Amino acid sequence: MTEREAKYLGAFLHDIGKFSWRAQERKPGEDHESLGTAFIKSYFMDSAVVNGNNTILNLLDSAAKRALINIHSADIKDASTDREKSASTESRRPLMSVLSRVDIGKSSPPAGIYYYNPAPLEFTAQQPNNINVSEDNWTVNERDMISRHNDSYQKFQSELNKIKGIGDFRTFFTSFYSICEKYLTYISSASYKTVPDISLFDHSKMVAAFSLCKEEGDKGRECLMIKGDISGIQKFIYSELEMTENVAKILRGRSFFVRLLSDAVANYILRELDIWEANLFFNNGGHFVMIAPNTNHNREKLTAIERRINHWLFDDFGSELQLVIGSIEEESSQLLEKFPQKMRELENVLQEKKRKKCFSILDQIMQSPINSKKYLDKSERNNKVFEKIGTKLPKSDYLIEIVTGINSSEKLWGISDINFLTISQNYYLASERELRDKLAELDSYNPLSMIIYNISKTEITKSVIGSSKNPIGYSFKFTGSYIPMNEKDDRPMTFEELAEIDSKDYPLIGVARMDVDSLGAIFAYGLKFVKRSQDDKPIYTPTRISFLSREMNHFFSGTIEKIARDNEIYLVYSGGDDLFAVGSWVKIIEFVQVVREEFGKFACHNLNITLSCGVVIEKSNFPVVYSARASGDELDYAKSQTKEERERKGEKDNKKDRISIFGRKVSWNQLEELLGIADNLLKIVDPEKAYKNEQIPRSFIHTLLETTQQCFDEHGKFQIDKVWQATSKIHYHFARRGVDAKAIEEKKDNYKREFGEYFLKKEAKELVDWYEQFAIPASYVLLKTRNSKK
Repeated sequence: MTEREAKYLGAFLHDIGKFSWRAQERKPGEDHESLGTAFIKSYFMDSAVVNGNNTILNLLDSAAKRALINIHSADIKDASTDREKSASTESRRPLMSVLSRVDIGKSSPPAGIYYYNPAPLEFTAQQPNNINVSEDNWTVNERDMISRHNDSYQKFQSELNKIKGIGDFRTFFTSFYSICEKYLTYISSASYKTVPDISLFDHSKMVAAFSLCKEEGDKGRECLMIKGDISGIQKFIYSELEMTENVAKILRGRSFFVRLLSDAVANYILRELDIWEANLFFNNGGHFVMIAPNTNHNREKLTAIERRINHWLFDDFGSELQLVIGSIEEESSQLLEKFPQKMRELENVLQEKKRKKCFSILDQIMQSPINSKKYLDKSERNNKVFEKIGTKLPKSDYLIEIVTGINSSEKLWGISDINFLTISQNYYLASERELRDKLAELDSYNPLSMIIYNISKTEITKSVIGSSKNPIGYSFKFTGSYIPMNEKDDRPMTFEELAEIDSKDYPLIGVARMDVDSLGAIFAYGLKFVKRSQDDKPIYTPTRISFLSREMNHFFSGTIEKIARDNEIYLVYSGGDDLFAVGSWVKIIEFVQVVREEFGKFACHNLNITLSCGVVIEKSNFPVVYSARASGDELDYAKSQTKEERERKGEKDNKKDRISIFGRKVSWNQLEELLGIADNLLKIVDPEKAYKNEQIPRSFIHTLLETTQQCFDEHGKFQIDKVWQATSKIHYHFARRGVDAKAIEEKKDNYKREFGEYFLKKEAKELVDWYEQFAIPASYVLLKTRNSKK
């Protein structure tokens, strides 16, 4: 470890003593600073990365103390900028969820306190607890908090001991950083007289990042804030698949490829600028933001990196995928104090560059002859790679990242699953059984370093620690890649098999696309205007945005995978803020409802953070690429709302938070109510469940559906002149079955009468909404009672 590396790690560790302090009873003379020193001396004294060097060990400790001093000075204002004042003197309160504080104007944030237990990060995102008290009056059971922190701290120490033998600093820091992410994410950075909504992990990384910039950047403008954007992702994922086989595998492979591309590019920039993971604020959905010391060398490097990567992307994918990098230079305290404005400024720079897409390689484009056969050949070759990725990913437990020199990278071309030759990074997917043999094979190529990502758990890999002669580190990564297996043959289920789950009589598949509503607004100003009466500072800060971004990806990549597993759903992809899933039509409806319910808990039931969904139902042999686009169109439809619709429903703004299914868009609560009607209706339509005196034929439901839908034109616009005619017909059909106004008034206890009330007792305005929504329970019942085998 060099002096520079020791200063960086020391700054990252400046508050580590808070973890151990909260994990034990108070002792005279002990505070978190002294406990931090004790941790550093105890852990690093016999570590390979320090290697018995007392000078480095002492530098680590002094760097941590200096960061503590700087935090309270004008040098690094991260703590004072981030932390809000509070009247509470509680010192062991757990981390409050920042998601409960997001406000984009759709609704008031939820009341009460939403907080996390101080527990390690698991594969599924933690659901916050809720208590109905104000922040200033919030107290905790101190003994319980000590016990919970202690349990986590003991596991933290145990896991750290497994990486003591790593001597290379970069691979050690990757491993150490990942373990800290696991154990410090849900630990509050400060509670005493402070609103505890900042994660100790995010606070630690920001202090390390700004300390490095302050130390090495140009005076007065020491920070270079960088935003990268992989442009063209959606078009790339879905393009040119109409005549392709194994489309679902290719879609999964392409989706994983672009997510990995964003990770690989961010990691490459970190290596080339000689900085580390703590400088990366967030990396999600094809976008990343980081800060680096603002030097002429780094600015020139950044320009060269963008050009080099775009040369490669253009050569392999034409203009479909391009990297756009924007940057601004700023003084650290100004960047922190005016973070919202600086993020807008950075975004403006990026958007201006996106308008000049491919400009950095214009000379290459102008000199390249048009060769359609070359790109067709590469497209075919790339699809084979994506299909291989899509096949292996669900069966894999680990992702191995290999960083090499240029020559070695080319040698690995034949044995790696994903090759980014230009940036000397290769990736291999491996199962638990394959891991040790694959590492031995890769070791023979003498890579500069290898990182093993656990993609099924947050634990580091125990079985291979110390098994490599080359630098090797450990981390974890969520992939959102579950597919149901045919246990008899030990193979992925076909769509035909999926379609029969809970629907053997009439098997169909349901295809769902879901994403977070107004995500841009959430990140742009969702935390900007949340203020407290005694402190009018906005809470839009890098630590909170970093936590928000990471947790969102955690939900879609981890929690969604568990929900898919529980519901036998085929995840084509899930990550960032969206998902694409396939299942039997019955299961997909259950799945999207569970996702919405779990997302509500995850988001603290904050109506400013909502999901919308589009579902299409097709035969199992219907091309996936078409159903993907159709479900995407339904998702867009769910989010849209015309002026006429808003006026008819009495809504001022389009709040989204809806699902489009069976060609109708409704709120999630309405969907639950309508499916409840369908379940009750099945009792009198389905012969196996019907009460004999109430039974009605399927044809009656069909007639009602056709009649109600005549009130809407081909664009779904309501036609008022058709209502009275339709209503007269419906009254006639109900009367023929013994249900009229008189029968309804008698309130006989049977569901046929209750069902009739939906049509015969509603006011005109309610009737319009009911005619529109009836397509959902009617379609559900008709499909449920249909039998293709008769």
